Amino acid sequence: MTKSPFSNKVFSGKYLLKEEIATSPLFHVYKGIHQFLNKEVIIKIFRIDIIRDQKDVQILKETAVEVLEQLRQVAGLEGHPNINWILDIDKEMDGKILYFVIDYLPEDLRTLIRKRGKLSLEDAFHITEDILNALVYVHSHGIAHKNLKPENIRFKDNNVIITDFGLGYIAQKAIRKLKLSGFLSAPTWISPRVLRGIDITPYELDLYSVGALLYYMLTGKPPYDEEDIAKTHAEKLSNKIELPSLINPNIPKKLEKFILKALELEDELFTSAEQMLEELYEAFSEIQSFSLFVVNEVRDGKKIKREIQMNETFNVKLTDIYVPIFVPAGSDGEIILKFNNNFDFLFDINFNPNVNFETGYKNNEFFIKFQTSKNYYGVISLKIQIKDKSSNHLLKNPIEIPILILPTENIEKEVKF
Repeated sequence: MTKSPFSNKVFSGKYLLKEEIATSPLFHVYKGIHQFLNKEVIIKIFRIDIIRDQKDVQILKETAVEVLEQLRQVAGLEGHPNINWILDIDKEMDGKILYFVIDYLPEDLRTLIRKRGKLSLEDAFHITEDILNALVYVHSHGIAHKNLKPENIRFKDNNVIITDFGLGYIAQKAIRKLKLSGFLSAPTWISPRVLRGIDITPYELDLYSVGALLYYMLTGKPPYDEEDIAKTHAEKLSNKIELPSLINPNIPKKLEKFILKALELEDELFTSAEQMLEELYEAFSEIQSFSLFVVNEVRDGKKIKREIQMNETFNVKLTDIYVPIFVPAGSDGEIILKFNNNFDFLFDINFNPNVNFETGYKNNEFFIKFQTSKNYYGVISLKIQIKDKSSNHLLKNPIEIPILILPTENIEKEVKF
């Protein structure tokens, strides 16, 4: 094996390069340590060893400028929990070597799939949700990834972290200019519109890749071949694909339709990360959905039922929700919230401030009933976590329902907050 050119060197007086762990078309990738912080990091060094002539020098100079601009754009954004931010950018060896530093995140999606074979519906949902949340954020700032693949989806403290924004795309362009055919990869994660020469925005490129990654997570295999470039081209151009439900029968029809739409195998296409995220919730609602569909106030002894919620079903869809519920405070009464519970799940209930409440089951519905007091107004926050029989949390974050109690007309004095 060729000796790593930078092993055991110290960059900028603080980054000790321990070992080369990968070589990409544009970068030597080293695992290193920040000597002052005693923190493991990744150092990516712009390659100059691929230069063959003066023409290559010019191509690499232009590519380096493009890489720097991309790194500056990403570094200029405020922090997002699902993006791997640049820790440092600098030069070494009298300015001949450009490098940048990011967090060391050893496990990627490829490693995870190799360990598990495929992911559960719930895990695939949460990873896809995190990816789309990150894309909603960066797309709103005019930045696209353009090369999402399993190696760029990494994990830190159970959170998804996306790495290498824009760099893979820049690398592929440079490879073509430098005619380094050995570094070309199969277009497994890239929209077939690119192969057909059809206009596509960088943001739409990302959306296609998300669909391909979801297919991969749920089946344990990529939607198209990763080794044979010609085969992948042919399959994509002929829309040939194995339906994910044939590989994993647990994938429901609504979710499969979402995946096929993302892979551009349906008439309608996704046009934004926001739209895709919204439809992701809808696609997974078939798997675990809890409907808040009746909210009544029972007043005094008259038993006058008043519907508080709008006249429609509200699906929780495995995400934070904020439901404004308005309750007049003109008399004593009680609020009843009912949830579909066809899955026999458990509910953790927390009120702030504390109120007396009771829970129960009736006709496959889980209900929460609590008292309201005359002349009290303010906000009561209700948080609900849903668990399975083994007490595993099914929601990434609890459902949060703020209930706003307002004074009724002509009752504005001697009220409590």
